[in-house]
Amino acid sequence: MDRELVLAVLVLFACGSLLVTAGLAPTRRGDAPSGTQLERASWGGLWRPLIPTALALALLAGWAFQEPNASDEAVRAPMLVVAVVVAALWFRAGVRAFVALRPGRAAATVATAGLLRPHVLVSPTFAEVVDPAALAAALAHEAAHVRHRDPLRLWVARFVTDLQGALPGARARLDAWEHALEMARDEEARIGGVDGADLAAAILAAARLGDRSLPSTVGLMGPGDALRERVDRLLAPLVVPPQTPGLRAARAARLALFALAVAGFGWVGVKFGEPIVRAFPWVAT
Repeated sequence: MDRELVLAVLVLFACGSLLVTAGLAPTRRGDAPSGTQLERASWGGLWRPLIPTALALALLAGWAFQEPNASDEAVRAPMLVVAVVVAALWFRAGVRAFVALRPGRAAATVATAGLLRPHVLVSPTFAEVVDPAALAAALAHEAAHVRHRDPLRLWVARFVTDLQGALPGARARLDAWEHALEMARDEEARIGGVDGADLAAAILAAARLGDRSLPSTVGLMGPGDALRERVDRLLAPLVVPPQTPGLRAARAARLALFALAVAGFGWVGVKFGEPIVRAFPWVAT
């Protein structure tokens, strides 16, 4: 059987199964006095369940590297059926991601749009119903989204969630991160001098206007069910996130460790991929 075909089916079967498992895995919502800390933890929580999928992909790539063009292995019908289902799921995720790339029309209230060149959109209606202080607070919040390129991060996070079938665990992790993201940008705006009451007034005005962010845009309101907590935090004394001087070094170390693990699994695939692949269900030799 053709090596590339076998590899494609194995990737769809193994990686698809692992992604579905990740999508079903329960998640526990974190808690932190600082929105910035909570956002960092929630962002990491989006990606940790996907580590087994990346390692499995590396192992299969290693197996394919040493396999001849005409593979000794062949896949049977049940595995092909699973692969087709996963392919349909991933195709749907790709279509949704592509549709989200369309240019945004005018915002319902105020939002940040643009994956590569983020910019702020303001509705004339919203500008009319809020006072100047609330409008300035909303713009400061959206400016924080621009600085962090949040529309691109949101697009990637939603695409990865769709690859998991938007199952309950994956959806809960995405919702938790989106909520934490809004609180982190609220916090950043307040650190920059915005009054929490003004930003709370802007958020409530957006809620009354029925703010619904377009795909690939980051609106002021965020997830509706978390509105009360955001307003409560904005009206409470500001909690400044602690200084983390070693944060970048820690991130670099984790990425290096992950890259080392991927390389290791690739090597295992080269050396021992043959018996591992033959141990898969519905693989004929």
